[in-house]
Amino acid sequence: MKVMIIGSEGMLGHDLVKVLSPIHEVVTTTIDTLDITDIDKTIETVKKTIPMC
Repeated sequence: MKVMIIGSEGMLGHDLVKVLSPIHEVVTTTIDTLDITDIDKTIETVKKTIPMC
């Protein structure tokens, strides 16, 4: 399964990457690569990264 973790440099995001990476395809974003306050850009990024959505 492909999983997107938004905020992968935070405490929870970091732990999720560590736990999920061995069993799933993990795509990560950081505050520098995705600003969730820009909804249009967020939707565009998710659609590009995970085209099934």
